[in-house]
Amino acid sequence: MKSQLSIIKFFSTLSVLFMASGATLPGALDFEKSSLQVTTELNAEKAGGSFGFTNSGDTLVTITDVKTSCGCTTATLDKKDYAPGESGKIDAYLTIGQREGKQSKQIRVFTDDPAHPVYSLTLKTDIPKILDIRPRLLYWENGSEPDAKTLTVTILYPDPVRITGLSTSNPSFQATLEPIEEGRKYAVTVDPGSTEASQRGAVYFQTDLTPKPTRQFFAHLRVQ
Repeated sequence: MKSQLSIIKFFSTLSVLFMASGATLPGALDFEKSSLQVTTELNAEKAGGSFGFTNSGDTLVTITDVKTSCGCTTATLDKKDYAPGESGKIDAYLTIGQREGKQSKQIRVFTDDPAHPVYSLTLKTDIPKILDIRPRLLYWENGSEPDAKTLTVTILYPDPVRITGLSTSNPSFQATLEPIEEGRKYAVTVDPGSTEASQRGAVYFQTDLTPKPTRQFFAHLRVQ
């Protein structure tokens, strides 16, 4: 009985030392990094990169699924099965759309390895802001005086950017542009027309940026 307890104690101690040493369990995927910070170009439609990994164990590992935290992020594999010593990568990309500023998207990798069934990866980027629009919403209360209101557009791009035109999605709103500092700062004044009925819209800004950015620059308008 004592010898059995000694054997059990020996293997328990060995297991603790094994895990403490950072050794990889058989079949485990060893990712080069779990977090990836990528640079976003000014007019890029997507931002992303690759998470490299190696099967550092001694058994085949199958990646059963890869899921992202939102529909704006995609993650793809070349294949699902990786033999011992075999390397691979997961390509992850964020569709920029109208997003600006710091972005952090999660990717979960599911495997058939009981020791490591799920891996968590993070894709990070900082999407450069070209125009700073304040406020982003011009608001009028129903029945209030239909006075014109003004918002300010500041250019954050290193080079001067000129606002070349305005348009509104709702013809009831009329917008006019006044340069404060050409290429750097503008005032946009919006007349709601009437505040008797609730209505919504947006004012859009056209610029001389080349190539034409995929993002739209706009502010919301609301009477309610």
